[in-house]
Order: sequence, then C-alpha cells, then structure tokens
Amino acid sequence: MKTISTPLKFLVISGALFFFFSGCSKTNYYALTPEDLAWVVYSDGNLLHFKNPAGNVNTYYTFRKTRSYTNTGDSYYEETGISFKLQNDTTNSGGYFYVTKKESGTVITLTWPHFTGTMFISSTIAVTDTIGGKIYHDIYVGNSPDVTGDKYVQTIYYSRQAGMVQFTDRDAVTWVKTN
Repeated sequence: MKTISTPLKFLVISGALFFFFSGCSKTNYYALTPEDLAWVVYSDGNLLHFKNPAGNVNTYYTFRKTRSYTNTGDSYYEETGISFKLQNDTTNSGGYFYVTKKESGTVITLTWPHFTGTMFISSTIAVTDTIGGKIYHDIYVGNSPDVTGDKYVQTIYYSRQAGMVQFTDRDAVTWVKTN
C-alpha cells in the first residue's frame, strides 16, 4: 500500500487552509454609543402637542421604540428609533425618528406623519434658540430643500433634551410644541 509523503500532506493541508481562510472576510460591527442613543428622548406612549399661530393643535403619539442591526455584506449597522402618528388618525400615515451608526458616523433622520420626505439632522451644529417661550441651548436644525409635493416639512428644530420642539410646513406655517 502506497502512502502519501509528509511534505505532500503538508502542502495539501496548507493549500486547503489557505483557500478556506482566504474566503473569509472580516465582519464589521458599527455600534451606537450612549451619546447616540441619547438622541431618542421619547418612550412608547408619549403625547406631543403642537400648536400653530391660528390656534390649531395637533397631537402626535409615539410608539414602537426599536433597536436592531441591519447588514449589508459583511457590515452590521446598529440603529434605534421611534415611530410617530397623529392621534385619532385613521390613515396609515406615520413618521419616525431614526439614529443609525454607519461607517461614516452617526446618521439621524426624521419623517413626520402626513408629510413627505426625509429630514437629515446634523449632529454637529447646535444652536441656542427661544421656542415657545423656552430657551434651548441644544437645538439642531434640519431642513429638506429638495423635497416637493403637496405636503412636506420645510424645517425642524430638535432638542437633544426635549425632542422635536418646532417645525415649519411647506406653507410656512410654524407648529410649536406646547408640552
């Protein structure tokens, strides 16, 4: 009976291991930091009251707070967010506030019920502003200059402590949070 020589065995095993490990690629995980998670200031069931200059009040509620990973190829991106809905609304129109960790950094987006388009909030530029008689030192402004259609939000004002405190719709009507 013929046996395979030790150098040949070594070569075959080395080649097999090389092909096995060269086919493996590194998995990348992009996890949210505690600072990223702090952007979502809402809990399930919060009520948000917004009033316009005409005295109309819209009440929104929050629901389905989530935290998960999505993957693209060998990269996993952690995300968290919460959904919004206009109270007593029978349509399927909702919105969401989402924080996602990407390779390039933290991406913060918002959509609002009954308005089209996604707003991107810069997490690097905070301003001080007085809104609804309150002074906020942590306002982040988002806008959507490229969004068109019947209904869209022009500008939002988001506080890291209080959440959404004001938005202006496409008709230049300003809605201020009252609670």
